Amino acid sequence: MFWKKSGGYGIERDLTLAMFRSSYYTTLSQVRPDTSKVTFDGQALRFSDYPFRPASVFPSGAVTAGQVAEVNLESPSQVRLKSGEILFVGHSDKSALLSFVNRFDVPRRRRLAVWGALLNPFVDTTFTQSEIDGEFHWLESLGLDRETVTRWRREVTIAMVAYNFGTMLWDWAGLGLYDVLRAQQAHVGRSEFARFHARAMTLAALDPLDQSSPATSETKSTNGFP
Repeated sequence: MFWKKSGGYGIERDLTLAMFRSSYYTTLSQVRPDTSKVTFDGQALRFSDYPFRPASVFPSGAVTAGQVAEVNLESPSQVRLKSGEILFVGHSDKSALLSFVNRFDVPRRRRLAVWGALLNPFVDTTFTQSEIDGEFHWLESLGLDRETVTRWRREVTIAMVAYNFGTMLWDWAGLGLYDVLRAQQAHVGRSEFARFHARAMTLAALDPLDQSSPATSETKSTNGFP
């Protein structure tokens, strides 16, 4: 569990005290199930009941191939727009996304996830100190020094502890951008979340291509550093 992790992230006190903060219980009560639906009508991807209010397709909307820079087919799949926005497609709607990709020959890419690495302190998995240090080194190679990484992690600590442990999700494989958006939307007010949503997308734009796999791989993207 998160309070028994070995190794040092520099936020151990924050992790330990998270569930004792009043906002922890507020966050827990505000986490909502994702009931979004994505379909393909032959011309565009259509989103309905999209969960994130700042998104261009909230609560419903369509995306054409001309708007899309690439698609990442992990779960949940990511539709990366040329504007820099990232939209999510759940596993149950992946067939619609694949039909869209194949119809318009949309580029498929596999990327390493900056948010996956940032959120590793909040998964139900223990990492060695050498793994943690390697993660800091990888993030620094992308322009995120230790102070910046720690600041991001502290900002989302209460929300992520509530999201993964308070809700009994107990994700041990990896968390990502989708998860932190769900957690923060439950944790902060509407205007603050809109700002966070934009900042989170900017950070995800740093995700480098996974050079170890074919660009068109449909397997799940590495949720963190190599």
